Amino acid sequence: MFSKAIFKQTVKENWKLWAIFTAILSAFLFMTISTFDSKMIQNMMDMMGDRFGESSMFANIGTLIGSISGTFYGMLAVILPMIYILITANGLVASKVDKGSMAYLLTRCGCAGETGGVL
Repeated sequence: MFSKAIFKQTVKENWKLWAIFTAILSAFLFMTISTFDSKMIQNMMDMMGDRFGESSMFANIGTLIGSISGTFYGMLAVILPMIYILITANGLVASKVDKGSMAYLLTRCGCAGETGGVL
């Protein structure tokens, strides 16, 4: 069940937070790309020798795509959106509880399909 009015209200309430998280992710991606130096990484790999083996997480870090996938998409692109989702979901539920509409949804008679499958 999708409500356009609730969606518009949620976007209006959370656009600043979304913009902040987007700016943070963009800054991290820019820093990852701008600090990439394949010669330095290759020298580090040569210094380590075969200590970690070719199946380690450092095996594909010698290229730009490997570096981005290892550093940016490995952690940051997963954790920061998770934090945003948790903050937004907590705010949505808390606003419903404060207004009393959550208590109404949970106590009224009806099937679970009427409440969006919450029950």
